[in-house]
Amino acid sequence: RVDGTTKFGPGKRWGVFPAVSGRWNIIDEPWMEPTRKWLSMLSFRPGWGMTGNQPTQDYLYINQYVTANNYLGQPGMAPSNLKMNTLQWEKKYTWNVGFDLGFWNDRITFDLNWYKQTTKDMLMANVRVPSISGFTAYAYRNAGDMENKGFEFNINTNKLVQKGKFSM
Repeated sequence: RVDGTTKFGPGKRWGVFPAVSGRWNIIDEPWMEPTRKWLSMLSFRPGWGMTGNQPTQDYLYINQYVTANNYLGQPGMAPSNLKMNTLQWEKKYTWNVGFDLGFWNDRITFDLNWYKQTTKDMLMANVRVPSISGFTAYAYRNAGDMENKGFEFNINTNKLVQKGKFSM
């Protein structure tokens, strides 16, 4: 995927965000035939991808002006922002590995996922600057990196108990 935006300067407008994932249904392999009476699903799911994030304000890479107080009876103009020509896409790199298990015609299912997400060039809004600049804050700034990692585990049941038309 390729995204473009006017929220960044001419050299930083385009972001390339590829992704790839797959799934191997191991249960469909011929050598798994003996387990199909009690094992209804066994699969392996790897994935990797990038996504991008952009600020909510437009044209931060140019100076903008507003009408200001009068000076000696004449109207004036003053800058309304700090030019942000180095601002760039926030990028998230994510990989995950997952397994799916199903038992007894998927009456009980499990999924287990390991993941790691790294965010680079995080966009932070309203970053304070010294007041001597005449401004209180940058609208946005690429302020740092962050890493999240962990696992998820889910158990689901379907028609585990059945009485007439009622099932749980």
